[in-house]
This record gives sequence, structure tokens and C-alpha cells, in this order.
Amino acid sequence: ISYWKLDEIAPVTPDVAGTYADSVGSNEGASTGVSPTLSPIPGAGQVGGALVFDGSETGIEVPANASFNFLATDSFSIETWVKPPTGLPSATEVFVGRTDPAQSGPDQLLDWWLALRGTGVAGFRLVAKNGDGGLIEGTTDLTDDDWHHIVGVRDADTDTPPAGTISHWKLDETAPINSDEA
Repeated sequence: ISYWKLDEIAPVTPDVAGTYADSVGSNEGASTGVSPTLSPIPGAGQVGGALVFDGSETGIEVPANASFNFLATDSFSIETWVKPPTGLPSATEVFVGRTDPAQSGPDQLLDWWLALRGTGVAGFRLVAKNGDGGLIEGTTDLTDDDWHHIVGVRDADTDTPPAGTISHWKLDETAPINSDEA
């Protein structure tokens, strides 16, 4: 289990990449930018602070760890709070994900992500190395400059699929939550 609060409220130190603590595990993250202009910046959150990403150049990378190597037969959930700005993104913007560009590991090792699709809806992608899997998309337009809770769930106990298939998974999304009403 990993949990990154991403509620840092301190300003970014010039020329120092930000680090982001895993509150329950040991998977510390670091900003992918080498300068503060490429690091997420502190902003207002639903409760307390939040980090603002620019949608293309800012990000946080967590080193490879076997705890993220889900198999097609594993159950897991991934969730995040997001506040996309108004307007459609020009491409898919991944909120959280894992990919193995080297294509190493067993065929059933999953590439996965939760993202904002170019159509403005959430997407949950699960694809095994052998190509089995796919993408499901939500129906709520998230590009309203409001907070949304996005959850991707893979429930392997729902049935016993043949090796390599991903048959029971879902995407849950909330309606906007206006912080003035909370």
C-alpha cells in the first residue's frame, strides 16, 4: 500500500526537485522536473494544500517497486482526488500509473493508469504484456475546475477468468464537489 498526500504547502526551493513522502510505505517520489519550473507547485486543496500540475511537463516519479507489479489475476484499487481545469486536454493526462517500457517481467504483468482522457472523462487502463486487457472510460466530464474522486478497481475474485483476460474491473467517479459546500 502506498499513499501520497500531495498536500505540500511550502514553496518549491529554487533548483531543487521536490520529494514526496509515501505516508504509509517506503515509495518516496521525486518531481520529474530538474528545475522548480518543472515541479508541481503548491496550491489550494479540498482540505488543506494540494499540488498543481501543468498537464504536460510536471510530474512525480516513484522508483520501480515490485509492490506495483500487479498481475492480471490480482485484485487492487487505485484512487485519487483531481481538479482538472476547464477545457479539454490535448492528450491523455495520466494521474497515476505504472508502465514497464522494457516490457520485462511475466506476460501477465499489468501496465495500468488512471487518467484524464482527451474527451474530458476519466480512463482506467489495464493491459498485460501479452496485450490482453483494455481501457474503460467514465461518463462524467471532469473538466469543470472542480474536485472529483476517481477510483479504478480490479476485482479478481468476481470470477475466474482465463489467464491473461481482465474481465471484472470498473471505474467509479464522483460528481463535482464544490469546496464552498463542504
